[in-house]
Amino acid sequence: MSWLSRNLFSRKRTNTSTTEDESKFTVLEDTVEPEEDLGPEPTDEEIDNIDALFARLSVSDVRRYEMRLQRHVERMRRQMRRVAGAHYPELIDAADSVASMRTAAANVSSHLSQLTTMLHSSSGPVSPITRTDTSTSSTSSTHVYAVAAQVKVLVDTPEQIWKALGQQRSLHAALLFLIAQEIHDRLHAQSQAADSSDVDPILAFPVIER
Repeated sequence: MSWLSRNLFSRKRTNTSTTEDESKFTVLEDTVEPEEDLGPEPTDEEIDNIDALFARLSVSDVRRYEMRLQRHVERMRRQMRRVAGAHYPELIDAADSVASMRTAAANVSSHLSQLTTMLHSSSGPVSPITRTDTSTSSTSSTHVYAVAAQVKVLVDTPEQIWKALGQQRSLHAALLFLIAQEIHDRLHAQSQAADSSDVDPILAFPVIER
């Protein structure tokens, strides 16, 4: 009987202590203070007129306003982190694109500089082709073949330019155009300098004028 009494007493004491702990936990939960309502977030106009706020508000109101401003800054910081995390791959792709564009622009600038140097080096006076009395028919034929080769390049260049533009190779198309223009100018110069014994490129190949 004494054993049963001790067992019941200990169980009752355990239940009592558990109930007391639960009640303490409930009291602690009930005593948690809710977050203080600091009012609406500060507007841009208020942020721009800080001096007016200090002149208008009291010390306690200024402190409350400071807490509102800190809360607003923290909220904006979290939003920026979320946006940066969501768009991080896009930002990386944009940075890679900018780097590629910078490299391409440097290459284009280098090619343009080389092209300018080539044009300056080839812009000297055109020496007219004259024939001497000792020239032979083979020399005349060679001259005709050279003019024909230049005309062939001049005729095929428009198609090559269109093909380069279709492949988005604008620099190559511009280089082909400048080469064709140089050949066209040289053929015109040879035609003006030719005498009766020379082969006139314009008369021999009227397609040059087209």
